[in-house]
Amino acid sequence: MRSADEFLQQKSLFQLGELPTETPHPATSDLSRWAQSDLSRALQVMRGVDATALRAVLGRKKELIPFFKTVAETLEDGHRIFLVGCGATGRLSLSLEFLWRKWNPGSGQVLSLMAGGDVALVHSLEGFEDFPAYGARHLRQLGFSANDLLIGSTEGGETPYVIGAVEEAAGVSRRPPVFFVLQSDRDFALAGGALASRADRSPRPSPLS
Repeated sequence: MRSADEFLQQKSLFQLGELPTETPHPATSDLSRWAQSDLSRALQVMRGVDATALRAVLGRKKELIPFFKTVAETLEDGHRIFLVGCGATGRLSLSLEFLWRKWNPGSGQVLSLMAGGDVALVHSLEGFEDFPAYGARHLRQLGFSANDLLIGSTEGGETPYVIGAVEEAAGVSRRPPVFFVLQSDRDFALAGGALASRADRSPRPSPLS
């Protein structure tokens, strides 16, 4: 009962329905229907959404140059990059590792970890997602070292598993971990400003939103 009361006292921190990543994309509202009746249109819309995302990233290229340099330096020095996420960002992390291994056969320099592992590819596992200690322990089990780089990504900035991994990396590596939050500062404010919690306030991670 005590934990329920504590939750109710801070329930506003978890009411994230107004965030863009929690709402349907206006361009894809009929995607399931098009996939059955007009596959060409469905694919065209999906490619359009991807192109919009890429243009948004390219529009902030100057801000990302230090990040690009850190990634390049880590790989050139022969060290590893760890990608961590949960849910959609976990699948993104696994996909990036797959692409790295496809283009660099035999190289283990890029590793990914996802809350819940392969089972979470099918359905969410809140028991893994909701505990920072699990993210930290998973990172240790993979042998994260002082010369490695961690890139954490979370759509709302408050995923405990990702935050735990970011904090663990901040205490181990000489390379500050990069913490990607897939919301703008304005969206944080609209949601009450409580999302970029522990990791975003840490003195070492480099938050990018």
